[in-house]
Amino acid sequence: MNDIDGIFKLLEDWRKLPAYQLERRADIYFAYFLPEIIREQFNLKEDIKYFQIIPELPLRKTKNEKKYGSVKVDYAVFTKETLYLIELKTTLNSLDIKQVENLKKKIKGDPESKEGREKSRKSPEEIIGDIYDIRYSPNSNKTKYKYLLNRLRMIPGVCHIPDIDGKKADICVNQSNIEIVYILPINPKSNSKKAVNDHVDEVIDFFKVRTAINNSKLFKNKRDRKLVKYFCASLKKWEEDEKILDGIRIKRQKL
Repeated sequence: MNDIDGIFKLLEDWRKLPAYQLERRADIYFAYFLPEIIREQFNLKEDIKYFQIIPELPLRKTKNEKKYGSVKVDYAVFTKETLYLIELKTTLNSLDIKQVENLKKKIKGDPESKEGREKSRKSPEEIIGDIYDIRYSPNSNKTKYKYLLNRLRMIPGVCHIPDIDGKKADICVNQSNIEIVYILPINPKSNSKKAVNDHVDEVIDFFKVRTAINNSKLFKNKRDRKLVKYFCASLKKWEEDEKILDGIRIKRQKL
């Protein structure tokens, strides 16, 4: 058994345990291939070397919640024109309609808010500006937030933000768009989670993930091809198992 084979056999075994969260362990593999997945999904022409990924990007909670509290989005992918906020779910059971609605309202605007949808809509500048406030939360790790802000400042041609040791000032972000994307084992359009579909703007299912990775010209060396082989095999297995579980959920809903 080689090292990669052993890792994916552990994932395959441990994911069946009740308290094991597969997406927390498999997220590094999705992250490795994420630029190519995004480029394929949105038909982007730019070189992926300009794509920058920030995992667990903090988003400030709404005004009626804790002042400096935040929720985290699994990945933020910065391209030249768009900020992609990506949530990864390895099972539809963890896809909660309230969480989906709340994220959409935070970013796209809340039509029920006093300001209205347009004024409550978030811009990339506001998302990054909020991080300045979040870092002053009593429970925040100031060193890690300083590193996060420094990472954002270093994204070439994307973020121009003030000195991280200074006060929050004007922030300039070149992207004009924000897209919320869900990576899911199967598309929720015609299954037990179809009610969620109305609130999800963009879905990349595991079949699309496998297609993007297999079709890529970037992963041609021996080490990468081995990783592609085992990761795609696992994705297919997780997708097939989810279809079986979803069939059971649908039957239960009809009872």
